[in-house]
Amino acid sequence: MSMFSDQELSIDCPSCHRKIKRRLSQLRNGQSFRCACGQSIRIEGDGATKAKRELEKLERTLRRLGR
Repeated sequence: MSMFSDQELSIDCPSCHRKIKRRLSQLRNGQSFRCACGQSIRIEGDGATKAKRELEKLERTLRRLGR
């Protein structure tokens, strides 16, 4: 697990525009969850996967720089 996995992201509900907080580690393609207003929000595409991959690369780079 990366040090960035616990980073919180805010997702805007498309219905009521509330900000819904989810950790990066919780976002997976095909996953869905509900806003407090009842709107279902589905994570689609591989954006979260790509973001995780890039953050892992950044973490490795930061470790190398720290040596």
